[in-house]
Amino acid sequence: LTVTGTSATSTFSTAGFTVGSSRLVVQEGSGNVGIGTTSPAAKLSIGSGSIADGNVPAQISTGGAGTIAYYGANKNGGYGALFGFENGGSLGTGGIVRVVSADPLMFFVNSGTEAMRITSTGNVGIGTTTPAARLEIEETSAGSIGLHVDKPTGSVGTTASVRVKGYSPSYELVDKDGIQNWYVGLDDNDGNKLKIGRGYGPNQGFAAITVDTSDNVGIGT
Repeated sequence: LTVTGTSATSTFSTAGFTVGSSRLVVQEGSGNVGIGTTSPAAKLSIGSGSIADGNVPAQISTGGAGTIAYYGANKNGGYGALFGFENGGSLGTGGIVRVVSADPLMFFVNSGTEAMRITSTGNVGIGTTTPAARLEIEETSAGSIGLHVDKPTGSVGTTASVRVKGYSPSYELVDKDGIQNWYVGLDDNDGNKLKIGRGYGPNQGFAAITVDTSDNVGIGT
């Protein structure tokens, strides 16, 4: 059966179903549906390319170099969350998870427990919905470890380490009330000496212990 209109032709046959040349294609044998392609390799293929992988039943294809393709959910008719792939465009080549509005990107586990979120300013929160730093981890269970850095057991030549780089970098330890804090840091203003003391880092606190680059140790000086 062929139905011809003023601007398109639709064909129904034992070979499948086609609207136009490739606007909508339903393969007779596989039942695969293609939009914008005459040879859908997935259950739903949108765009000119698709791969035959039963683990990826719905696919959206980018075009050639410099193109991008998304699928996602809108926000009451506006942009919401998008997942896609950029093929050598202004952002490079790779997968993209994007929230177009000023809303956070949230990750949930256990049917509704928030595990992590990325705010619209790029701050990452684990255990908190209001991260005030690039990475903020809040542990609510007594005795639990908030951050654990490890290396493979028995590995040779590997080191478990955390690196802080910058101008007078430091670690700060703050009490539960946010009142008293100690720091361990490097003072760029004083010959790159290692300092341990009270306050907000080597430039703003009192150094109780100082170690210079010759390994001399000063207490209170």
